[in-house]
Amino acid sequence: MINNITKEGLRSMMLSGEDFILIDTLSRESFEEIHISGAINCPVDEMGKWAEENEDKKDKKIIVYCGSYTCKASATAADILDRAGFARVMRRAALKNGVRRVTRSPACVSRPHRQNCISIHYPRPLNNF
Repeated sequence: MINNITKEGLRSMMLSGEDFILIDTLSRESFEEIHISGAINCPVDEMGKWAEENEDKKDKKIIVYCGSYTCKASATAADILDRAGFARVMRRAALKNGVRRVTRSPACVSRPHRQNCISIHYPRPLNNF
């Protein structure tokens, strides 16, 4: 069964040190531009292969996310993992889009522990957006 997770729920899991796998389901280019710290990149069209290569992680909590409410990558990835037997899959659409808005605030970038902020990895300066 696939459950949705809120931005606040993910932030809480990250701050508590809970053990989970966070997967950005968008393109490598998108991942290199911006992603959540600690996330791995597995574009949705490679999720089946990832599932085969990571069968030993079927009991681990896995969170997949994508870029916007109209993006279907995280839903498709979650379905692939669910069908492959991964029992603890959660998804969050629009996380990356929300991250862009929230983290434009210097308060979030410099203080990710603040409410409504998630630690983000920006390989380039924020003013490039």
